[in-house]
Amino acid sequence: MPDKKPNRNAPPALRLRPHVIVDLSINADSIQKLYAGRINGVSALSRDGRRIRFPANILRPFVGFDGVQGVFQLTIDSESRLQEIKRLG
Repeated sequence: MPDKKPNRNAPPALRLRPHVIVDLSINADSIQKLYAGRINGVSALSRDGRRIRFPANILRPFVGFDGVQGVFQLTIDSESRLQEIKRLG
């Protein structure tokens, strides 16, 4: 079976850089809104200047007493879909 070809319609930045780095600082009160179902998505500015939107529920493993804090790497596929998120620091 042939390899899947990259999506040529994806923005050039995503074709070249499938990883996006974001700094998140979401306080505990805002995280409570996530658990209450009042927040569906998160919008963040990446370190390279792109506005990134992703589902808020993917942050649940990273919630601490003070909310969600840290540097995160998001992996995006050629269809601009989130594949993975991991904390870098």
